[in-house]
Amino acid sequence: MARIQAKDFEDKKHVILLKASIQFAKNGFSGATMAEIAKRIGVSKSLLYHYYKDKDQILYEIMLMHVDALLSVVRSPSIKDKDPKKEFANLLSGVLEIYSGAENAQKVLLYELDNLSRKRRQEIIKKERDIIAAFEATFVRIDPDFQRDKGRLRSRVMLFFGMINWLHTWYDPKGTVSFDDLKSDIVQLMARASK
Repeated sequence: MARIQAKDFEDKKHVILLKASIQFAKNGFSGATMAEIAKRIGVSKSLLYHYYKDKDQILYEIMLMHVDALLSVVRSPSIKDKDPKKEFANLLSGVLEIYSGAENAQKVLLYELDNLSRKRRQEIIKKERDIIAAFEATFVRIDPDFQRDKGRLRSRVMLFFGMINWLHTWYDPKGTVSFDDLKSDIVQLMARASK
């Protein structure tokens, strides 16, 4: 007889992903086992298998959770603004809000993508490209010259992502620079770079 799903099944899966992302970020995908993940979560290995068939599925769903959260930001109507610099600031703010609570998932996405199956990796990469495309569109609105120079546009957007993707390695939210000041600095830096 199949087990009946608890009402909080999805909530529990979410907690598992958050805690498993800590394990993967700490030990890497190859260095983490289902037993270690179960221990970090505080459940038995057999209970963990009730939620996920293997660590490959957990890895994929961590990445999916993270990129889907980012996509929800870039697709949100509340991001749009007549002023493209304000729209960029809204995009940046929303993305950084996601990053600020998902340092481990961000590390997993950056370092473990090659451990996904080809099909799953392609799905994640497509979503990443959709996120990049949203920023490219905003950059073109800020500086229409980018429309004629796709190489420079891609370079600028990838420089931007290179800057924010690695915040988890150096930014201390308890340090002297507030999160709002950091966002403001990035917006100003990118606006100046667009001229």
